[in-house]
Amino acid sequence: MWWSSGAERTTFWPLVQEVALHFNLAIQPDPRPEQGSYFTGPIISSFARAGIPRLFPSRRATSFQGKPEGYGDQVFREYNTQHYHQPIR
Repeated sequence: MWWSSGAERTTFWPLVQEVALHFNLAIQPDPRPEQGSYFTGPIISSFARAGIPRLFPSRRATSFQGKPEGYGDQVFREYNTQHYHQPIR
């Protein structure tokens, strides 16, 4: 599953979805917009804050073969709370 930070904020979101289908890809809006990834990055954030749309496709696994439903979210939460932006021990 691919997700896009920003495409759903633009008028070309339908085109993004159409192209993804053409290449047999699934694409969805950012599943965690509250994290503010749309506004990260020094150059990109300047454009976003000025209302200039941007599209940043990324791949984040949400399902894993042989693992129960929700496993990907559990791993993400654990990494995000225990490891991301933490001092190296």
